[in-house]
Amino acid sequence: MKYERYTGPERDVISDTNNMDMLRFFLAFSVMMVHMNRLIGDQSLSIFETFFNSGIAVDTFFILSGFLIIRSYESSSNLRSYIGKRIRRIYPGYGTVIFLSFLVGILISDLSFSEYLSSGSLKYLLHNLSFMNFLTPSLPGVFSHNTETAINGALWTIKVEVMFYLSVALIVWAIRRYGALKVIITLYILSVTYRLGLEHLGKLTLSKQLPGNLSYFMSGALIYYYFDIFKKIRLYTLLPAIALFLIFKQGDVGIVIQPLAIALVALAFVFVVYLGNFGRYGDFSYGIYIWHFPVIQALIWAGVFNNRLVGSVSTVTLTLVLAIISWHCIEKPFLRKNSHYRAVEK
Repeated sequence: MKYERYTGPERDVISDTNNMDMLRFFLAFSVMMVHMNRLIGDQSLSIFETFFNSGIAVDTFFILSGFLIIRSYESSSNLRSYIGKRIRRIYPGYGTVIFLSFLVGILISDLSFSEYLSSGSLKYLLHNLSFMNFLTPSLPGVFSHNTETAINGALWTIKVEVMFYLSVALIVWAIRRYGALKVIITLYILSVTYRLGLEHLGKLTLSKQLPGNLSYFMSGALIYYYFDIFKKIRLYTLLPAIALFLIFKQGDVGIVIQPLAIALVALAFVFVVYLGNFGRYGDFSYGIYIWHFPVIQALIWAGVFNNRLVGSVSTVTLTLVLAIISWHCIEKPFLRKNSHYRAVEK
């Protein structure tokens, strides 16, 4: 793989002084709030879904990944460097939450220790550590009386992210050979066609896997490669993008239009007016995302959500504490000193 032909915008065009960390924190927080309502089983916290939308949050995460991961690949000296950066950012926190869930499961399972080990718990480790969460989402005897038995239902998106990471080398190769616009438009069309086809067949879950959501990654990639143009027109496209999003929130047209509309709105927020260094104390968004689901499940199991207010406050507090610990003790030590995630703390 040759890297001398850099195809992105001028390296100093995209400022690192932006609101990316703030947006990512809000997106992770949104997913947590919605999951609280969904997991308690009776929708008694549905007010959270008046203010937060987990579907849009996840889609926006994919868009930001399209922007950031393409940028990461283009700025890497070689493929090994790129892969190393992605592993160091994703896997330490991810692996820790899987292992800790397994260990806590031993303590709270309805089964004995020997039954726990012989009833599929090791498969949970194997499948989840290899991003195949859908094969074994639950641990034997753990949360068996909860409305949902999955240990960490939020992690399905990490699998999608990893699949995109692995696709980037081929995508960028095609972009360098055929041009960014042709490749991105082609992949966008193929992605929405795949998703529309599966949705009409009733395969809703499968339609939201890669390549069904590749259109979101490609929307982020499009803005990255044409950032010099986006920077000039972002204010003019903001209102039309919001209008398109609101008009076509559902249906086939929405599937076609929403990825680009959300991308224009999200990245306009990121780069329009700098609102301060939100990441000065650390990047806690990933920690919130990977820890909140088992926290909610454990609090439901322990009966804390019998009082909805206490359960909600406990979820937010405990998840934030775990995210802070995860960042400083697990995630950050694996990152290189020149990593953006460490640089913003300075």
